[in-house]
Amino acid sequence: MSSDTVGTRAKRTVVASTPGNFGLQSATATGLTVTALAFGAITPRSCDLDATVGSGLVAGNATLLYAANSLASIAIEANP
Repeated sequence: MSSDTVGTRAKRTVVASTPGNFGLQSATATGLTVTALAFGAITPRSCDLDATVGSGLVAGNATLLYAANSLASIAIEANP
């Protein structure tokens, strides 16, 4: 979970389910289990997401984040 402040009234927070509920697909279409998630630059409509895997990704290659099961969820909240 990460957060950022919107003015003085609301704090933006990103809440995500367990990293293992997500996967990354490498440029060679290999499925990789996510071991950690981190969030930054949180706005009311978007955020940066960093997903960590043990190995299998190559710098500069495309990748795809996907829900590995029905428990995967990411929510951006702004609560006073």
